[in-house]
Amino acid sequence: MKNILVIIFLLVGFIGFGQDKPENIKTKIFTVNSDTIQIDTISINSNYFKVYNLEDQEIDKEFYEVDFAKSLLFIDRNKINNQKEIKVEYQPLPEFLTKSYTAFDRNLIVPKVSDNALMYSSADKSRNKYLKPFDGLYTRGSLSRGVTVGNNQDAVVNSNFNLQIEGKLSSKVGIRASITDNEVPLQSGGYTQRLDEFDKVFIELFSKDWSLKAGDIDLINMESYFMKFQKKISGVSVSAKINHNNGETNIFGSGAMVRGRFNSYNFHGIDGNQGPYKILGPNNELFIIVVSGSERVYANGVLLKRGENFDYTIDYNTGEILFSTIYSVTSNMRFVIEYQIAENNYTRFLTFDSADFKAKKFDVGVKYYNESDSKNRPLQQDLTDEQKQILADAGDNKLKMVSPSVIPESYSENKILYKKEIINNEEIFVYSNNEEDELYQVSFSYLGNNRGDYFIATSLAAGRVYEYIPEKNGVKQGNYAPIILLVAPEKKQIFTVDANFNPGERTNISSEFALSNYDQNLYSDLDDDNNNGFASRINWQQIILDKKWKLSSDIDFEYIDKNFETVERFRNVEFSRDWNIDRIFSFDKREQLFFAGSLKYKKDSTVIIDYSYENLQLGEQYSGNRNSLKAIMNIKNNSLYADGSIMTNKELLSENIFYRWYSTFVHQFSKSWIGAKVD
Repeated sequence: MKNILVIIFLLVGFIGFGQDKPENIKTKIFTVNSDTIQIDTISINSNYFKVYNLEDQEIDKEFYEVDFAKSLLFIDRNKINNQKEIKVEYQPLPEFLTKSYTAFDRNLIVPKVSDNALMYSSADKSRNKYLKPFDGLYTRGSLSRGVTVGNNQDAVVNSNFNLQIEGKLSSKVGIRASITDNEVPLQSGGYTQRLDEFDKVFIELFSKDWSLKAGDIDLINMESYFMKFQKKISGVSVSAKINHNNGETNIFGSGAMVRGRFNSYNFHGIDGNQGPYKILGPNNELFIIVVSGSERVYANGVLLKRGENFDYTIDYNTGEILFSTIYSVTSNMRFVIEYQIAENNYTRFLTFDSADFKAKKFDVGVKYYNESDSKNRPLQQDLTDEQKQILADAGDNKLKMVSPSVIPESYSENKILYKKEIINNEEIFVYSNNEEDELYQVSFSYLGNNRGDYFIATSLAAGRVYEYIPEKNGVKQGNYAPIILLVAPEKKQIFTVDANFNPGERTNISSEFALSNYDQNLYSDLDDDNNNGFASRINWQQIILDKKWKLSSDIDFEYIDKNFETVERFRNVEFSRDWNIDRIFSFDKREQLFFAGSLKYKKDSTVIIDYSYENLQLGEQYSGNRNSLKAIMNIKNNSLYADGSIMTNKELLSENIFYRWYSTFVHQFSKSWIGAKVD
């Protein structure tokens, strides 16, 4: 902590550097071809004027004269050793002091004419005499009709309609639209880099200062730090811009039904296996549907491209990913897939609204995100009063959100029924088609591998038959259980306030404060004391030196409450692995304190030296420090890189210390090594 304070005090001491110049300073380089040089078209300030040679050495004032009113420089070429080029720094006077003022516009003066001359006003030929609605509107698409007949069925008429519109409705209003009417609403295949617009149904009206969209919309917000997300929605969005004398205001509003829920899935590659790899759901479900175009695939922290000629292709309907032959998969690759899974447990509504004011030196904005289920409109499950009471008593504990699935039933040949048996003092269900047994209709739910006591034994025309399998060494062997998993309606709300202050060209201070409200069960008031969370971030960027060598600093501080919830991931995808916390704190939320400070020393693009220090604390159980140093030097169109990092983190409960060193050297070839020591 002492080292952090020393760095901060040093940076504060350096702020004074670079404040020695007034504002609005201009710098120009002139070729010395004559003794007189025209500096600018307006008058310049006599209080600040300097001339340098190309070695950044100031030329003495006795070698030149300046006419500040006419902005002329008179220089003695012989006394400056015949310099071919010079650099001039000056401050132009304000426009209202140099502007020409007249009582009236001289262009309106009519030449002297005779008394008999007639005065005419020419008509504006550019004005259209007749208005042509939808002039320049471009449309394309297809319309198809088909008839299916057979000797054992009635005639069936099939239809398919696709239409795209783009153009101008008037001189100020434009339109873009894509309308689709297909009998089978299949998702796009995901084999190209850019999905076909025919898979979207939307219409957009827009002008210079406003826009209105309706239909399938890509809702994206990357301006906030704590509220980054990309959503595929079906709804309406409105945006508008209002110009002021001292800035502009941007307003955005949207309301929609969400097409899916955000989820992340991690897996490791297999040597020589390009796929397909199965994408599992939040509870390791095998059969999921991925919302088309919503996925982001990372390999060792690097974002991949979709497409047959790129890195991977994906089948959204089966939830499978296949890597192309030009992208070899090995067992050392860590893959992270972030996507939206199509869920229809409840009707889910989403609203996102924002307002931002931007001025020359100050920006401020507020954003509000609300995503909630309508608990009175379940889709896939029709809850009974008893099941609603189970959810009300469960609170946030998902293990209690289960309902019995056993119903007494009479014998029927078209139903799969079970009888009860006792094995090892445990009541189990066994498939039976004997009408003399006491039979039950049982529903089974998938829990994941080694989490249940039943498995699928066979499939019949009436459905699947499940069979009990006993435990081995205290480990369950099945993946199904005779229960009904209840899904509780949820609500997530996030409100952020961000501000950016730029007092000068060398200083920039930004901050963001966020509040979250995450209710995991709208049927229950239990466990609501942990719904609210808070997060904040302050960033300070400073240019300390700005001459031939440039020195800049960047300080960042974050505080995140343990109950704070985000829409999607906002940190680096490899953040947990970089700090060695993915295996330690993967299922435990803790209060977070994060500090980062860096110094960058730069000479044009020839030499760059970048040092950074980071500190991460998770509650009282974890504290980590990370130091990194990067140097880049360009040598005759070749680059020399040196990148090293040292990270130490300490888990205070177990006194476990982990050291990591990483270094690379690149110059026509590359080498890297990683060493680790665990005590």
